Amino acid sequence: QSTNGVAWVDEFHIYDRWGNEVFSFTNPTELMQSICWDGNFNERQVETGVYVYYFRARLTDGRLLCKNGDVTVIR
Repeated sequence: QSTNGVAWVDEFHIYDRWGNEVFSFTNPTELMQSICWDGNFNERQVETGVYVYYFRARLTDGRLLCKNGDVTVIR
């Protein structure tokens, strides 16, 4: 198993429980710190609840990494 890191992020999406996209980032970047969701959608705080994420990144060894999961927003 390679221990290579992420070279850049291709895309990152967050969806609410109904499948509506509340955040997306689709400009490839090496600066993963610049990809940040502040918990807002249309300049308003999202409701407390579970949100699903998906991201695709390229590793330094050239492999593609796709991950998904969930995050819980608590206010």
